[in-house]
Amino acid sequence: FNRVTRQVYIQRPKYCGGTVVFKWEHIMPANFSNSDSDMGGTNMVNLMSFHPYKTGFPVAQSVGIGKNTYNSQDYKDEWEFIRRYMEEGPDNLPKPWLSTHLPMPLHGLSGHIKPMIHAAKNAPTFWMYILLIPVFLILLPFYTIGYFISECLCWQPRWPKVIRQAGQKGKTVPKETTLSDYPPSVQQAILDSRLEWGVRDDKTGKLIDYGNS
Repeated sequence: FNRVTRQVYIQRPKYCGGTVVFKWEHIMPANFSNSDSDMGGTNMVNLMSFHPYKTGFPVAQSVGIGKNTYNSQDYKDEWEFIRRYMEEGPDNLPKPWLSTHLPMPLHGLSGHIKPMIHAAKNAPTFWMYILLIPVFLILLPFYTIGYFISECLCWQPRWPKVIRQAGQKGKTVPKETTLSDYPPSVQQAILDSRLEWGVRDDKTGKLIDYGNS
């Protein structure tokens, strides 16, 4: 999130579409809406979307940020922090807690023990709760070790130079991503896939036409 250029950058491998650039004004929280409906209890990260009717891109683009959570309020709090940072600045915001990118065994432990505790709390019967305990004790070490190994085999990707310098005095503002930024074959694949999804109106049940069909 770059509050100077008013842009949002999504970093992905080239085979997944590559790094894309969108305007901050086009972002839409996907885990909850103004109607207060949310995805509580899903243990998902916070989802942010860029819809075609705002970006003009043929298909929607989405990115997940933050930590997995079962608490729907966490989604809203995290979004409010981002919104205030982008629109008001960091001065009146609490200092965020930053974790290390270095491999740490505790990352895998904390990441897997929370879903296990949640499953135990929501066990339908007492006997199911009792059966889950030995399963957790057996699986948790494997999950933790496997996660730690995967961290050791990964590395932190590097942003393109134009994005690293974005917002600095005299530096180029990154160009917003459009369909023409992709090779012709990829452009055609994107245009073909735009017909494979749609948004239905809550009242009529009909697909909403955003002018991309």
